[in-house]
Amino acid sequence: WFEPPPRPVREDFEALAAGGMVPGATTTEEAPFTARVSDEQVASGTRSLKFIDGPEQKHAFNPHVFYRQTFPSGPLVGRFALRVAPESEFYYQWRQYEGGTFARGPGVRVNPGGRLVHEDRELMTIPTDAWVRIEVAAELGEGRGRSFALKVELPDGTVRTFPGLACEAGFDRLDWVGFVAVANHACVTYVDDILVAPAE
Repeated sequence: WFEPPPRPVREDFEALAAGGMVPGATTTEEAPFTARVSDEQVASGTRSLKFIDGPEQKHAFNPHVFYRQTFPSGPLVGRFALRVAPESEFYYQWRQYEGGTFARGPGVRVNPGGRLVHEDRELMTIPTDAWVRIEVAAELGEGRGRSFALKVELPDGTVRTFPGLACEAGFDRLDWVGFVAVANHACVTYVDDILVAPAE
């Protein structure tokens, strides 16, 4: 019995109309704070995904966009382009779900001022109002998935790498990939060129 490999998550927004939600993903939002396709800022092509965040939402994790796709094992890489405002609070995360709970895998958060953090560790400051490219890579499978590597490419081509960042205990399979705006004040964040796929 041959089970085909999981289908990669790949979205550059180019085939989508500005103002629409992302097909193949779930968008959770509380108007007027939304996550929609936009032609205002792009890392490549003519479209990206614009997150408009703001105060007094019922859930601080809105707006957010996530993909439900399972990758059970093997080397996996996730890439995306990110443009934060000075006020942005935003995170990217992989999760493994078991029942109603989840274990957190590779991920990174941006706090105001472009401060890039993993858990309680501040890694670096990325430029605001400019595109950077983020990559996470991990080996998945039973007894694996304990750590991941992070790579950040800056607008001038400089690359910073952070190996051996810890995942939460119990993470060894990817079931959920999310892009989450978590500010409780007005700010705009853009995402482009999303990819989650087996590492080549």
